[in-house]
Amino acid sequence: MVNATLPSAGHRSESFTAHDGQRLVGTLVVQFPLRDNPHVAAIDIWVDPPARRAGVGRRLYACAAERARAASRTLVIGEVRRGSAGEAFVAAVGGECRLPSARRMLSLDGLDRDRLARLRAEALRHAAGYSLVGWTGMAPEQHVDGAAAVLASMNDAPIDDLDVQDEVWDAGRLREMDRRSLEAGGYRPSGASTRSCRPAGARPWWRRPIAGIGSACCSRWR
Repeated sequence: MVNATLPSAGHRSESFTAHDGQRLVGTLVVQFPLRDNPHVAAIDIWVDPPARRAGVGRRLYACAAERARAASRTLVIGEVRRGSAGEAFVAAVGGECRLPSARRMLSLDGLDRDRLARLRAEALRHAAGYSLVGWTGMAPEQHVDGAAAVLASMNDAPIDDLDVQDEVWDAGRLREMDRRSLEAGGYRPSGASTRSCRPAGARPWWRRPIAGIGSACCSRWR
């Protein structure tokens, strides 16, 4: 296996790769929250389909468990698609699937444009005084606190009985995330609904939804 350690905004990440000779057959990313959830390690395991059922996933999971224990983490969490090989793998290593969620994709081919126009008109009646502002790269100073508050608002999402704490978001963490994105050669398009005027040239942003149904999965030890 090959290991690389990368810092990120509020997390420390360790990445591992598994090889069969010169062929890459699996990857593992372990994230350790630094600002909150000091008992949690979040993992993402991928195994090339032709290499499955040969122990690659178990070796990667054993590596994740070892790194979690070394960091004094007692809960490992991740995500799998329901009904997938990943869900079966979680059960095989003694994990539990919790907190199911649905992700849906809307096809625009058959969209009722007239209904969409009516919905937009109704929404605009309730949006008086608001406009959509956007930026690419570092958040403008006047929007840093508000953007951090939007990210923190995700803590309202249901967590069922999963033993996780609210994520701590503030201006410093947002600035760190922006800076690291730029250093990596990328950018982070962002936006928010606000009562301020939209600056000239700013572009709204959106994310493409991912279809499927999944669950948060976890393993615990003491």
